[in-house]
Amino acid sequence: QMNIDYALCEAAWHNMEAITRAITFYNIDCQYNSTFRISQFLEIVPELTIIPGIGLWHVHGHQDSCY
Repeated sequence: QMNIDYALCEAAWHNMEAITRAITFYNIDCQYNSTFRISQFLEIVPELTIIPGIGLWHVHGHQDSCY
């Protein structure tokens, strides 16, 4: 999880001028998004809203309560 947190935070700083929303797709995004943490070592653009999503192939194994 730490590597994904780092990758997301770093990617959010590149070419993101005037972009306020980002959609992430991950097969366990419902679990990941609930545990995503900004620590003292990671920063994300404050104006950025992350919208979690699950790809169509994986979504059938999830419940409405995931989101």
